[in-house]
Amino acid sequence: MTDREIDGLVAAVNPVDARELAGLDVRAGEAALWDGLAAALATPARQARPRTRHRRRLTAALALAVTLAAAVLAFTALSDRGGAGDPGSAWAAPLVRLAESSPLLLLGGDGWTVTRADEYPVRQGELSLEGPGDAQAGLFWRSNTVAQLERDRAFGAAQVVQREVLGHRAQVAQYAGPDGRGIADFTAIWADDDGRTIEVRADGPDLARFEALLRTVRRVDVDAWLSALPPSAVKQADRAAVVDAMLKGIPVPPGFDPTAVQTQELTSDRYQLGAAVAGAVACAWIDRWDAARRAGDGKTVTAAVAAMGTAKDWPILKEMARSGEYPAVVRDFATGMAEPGDWHGRPLKAQAVSALGCRGG
Repeated sequence: MTDREIDGLVAAVNPVDARELAGLDVRAGEAALWDGLAAALATPARQARPRTRHRRRLTAALALAVTLAAAVLAFTALSDRGGAGDPGSAWAAPLVRLAESSPLLLLGGDGWTVTRADEYPVRQGELSLEGPGDAQAGLFWRSNTVAQLERDRAFGAAQVVQREVLGHRAQVAQYAGPDGRGIADFTAIWADDDGRTIEVRADGPDLARFEALLRTVRRVDVDAWLSALPPSAVKQADRAAVVDAMLKGIPVPPGFDPTAVQTQELTSDRYQLGAAVAGAVACAWIDRWDAARRAGDGKTVTAAVAAMGTAKDWPILKEMARSGEYPAVVRDFATGMAEPGDWHGRPLKAQAVSALGCRGG
């Protein structure tokens, strides 16, 4: 799915917060998720329902999708290369650490580029890639057991076969359409030597083409991996300054501290850092608004509503709106704070915990 579909749809129905995510039984939650999507999409302001072919992909990717829509996503990233030296020595030490925490895998041959990189806690992350003819693929590394994800991907698949990738047995599954026939949507899963589960997902016309793509998976050194990451990633040395710049034009509540966003050491792109910044401010205002409502402090409630009402003018959200729906989610919460004080009929503060990554309580 695209950023726009994930941010707009999953954020509207995410039933868990980030702390519950690790124990989530993804397959068991599929029906509830899609019931929620149907309800959300019935609201006039929502997007059109995605084609049926995306149903298994959303289920299969729920853990990452909820993380993207919900938490203070992944915050940081890359540094400029320095002078000459051995492979990896031209990069700052924190970047080498980040690269070495990944499986150091790349995918695709000539014409393929990494368009997005995100790292999550507990040795998890993903690369999004684009290839010739608008081909798209994703390479993921996760802490889930391989058996857990194999069961999920095989559930409802049109076909499941066994192949070999980098010397490891890999389960390859083709997703099924509503008629049970296979669609141009494939996934391969295997366990690496370091205990991570690796997954490659891509659209393609047939199994043979997907198998050809799998044969391009390769392990590289730190220097090659860091060199392949996209220019949209925020440079490590510039992170604090970039966060400060993103905060320009955003009213922040008394006592707001951006340090947590500035000091995270996870690889991500500018869109995700922008979501972290805007989400942190929105959460702070929502916390203040919720506490004031409980205390009967009408003046503070009014001030919080007014501040969030300016979300449509926040420069970073305007920038992000060109590539995703996270800004619309923030504005939706601002509208809910003003009238009627909830979010699509549900307690607004509780939904902000799951959709924006706000603290519970």
